[in-house]
Amino acid sequence: MEAMQRTTRKHSHRGNVTKFGILPSTISLSIREPGPAISHFAAFLMLLMGFGPLVMRASLFGSPITLFSMVIFLLSSSLLYAASTTYHTVVLGRKETDIFRKIDHGMISVMIAGSYTPVCLTVLKDSHGYALLAAIWALAVAGILIKLFWISCPHIFSSALYLLMGWLCVFTIVPLWHLLPREAFFWLVSGGILYTAGAVIYSLKLRRFNEVHLYFDSHTIFHLFIMAGTLCHYIMMFRFISLL
Repeated sequence: MEAMQRTTRKHSHRGNVTKFGILPSTISLSIREPGPAISHFAAFLMLLMGFGPLVMRASLFGSPITLFSMVIFLLSSSLLYAASTTYHTVVLGRKETDIFRKIDHGMISVMIAGSYTPVCLTVLKDSHGYALLAAIWALAVAGILIKLFWISCPHIFSSALYLLMGWLCVFTIVPLWHLLPREAFFWLVSGGILYTAGAVIYSLKLRRFNEVHLYFDSHTIFHLFIMAGTLCHYIMMFRFISLL
């Protein structure tokens, strides 16, 4: 049996669909956007592998609030990567694709708020932590509602909302500087910078670049920056926050 591999790409109302053929007319797999789908599927798998160690560390060395906040961080991040993988993978009609798109975009706000939760509950606490937590989750709900009812809003508007959420912590930067170890503060800020760089790339779109790089377009690069930001915050959670 002669194994063959074919790759075709077509443009339609469903997106840039890529079809992989492994054996002629026998096995095929259609992925709407391979780069974004594969990158965030890899992130989802890595989070699954990191779920147990972080929860175990928090349960052994942290408080019940710490354990709760770690679970929120892990669940919110996992939901984002699962939703993103599904949206960029499935090949459906326009109506169904828009539903998955709304879920994907809404989960971005949830992930940002979930990343704030451990810092607010275990590090800041009474030092404006609870107020910041309420504000960030209120913005997350607003972000979800915006995406549900205005999914076609300009990319720059979405990026501005995500940046506002991501850098809302500047109002507590002084207590964070004093309460966090320097390495933890480094990972916190590094994650924010990587998320910011990703948001800028997302808002630019870079259409000419995307026409040349079909399988490694700007959206894939945006995904990689988001993954790197999550990794920075995971390291911070594992090494420092989980022990509080």
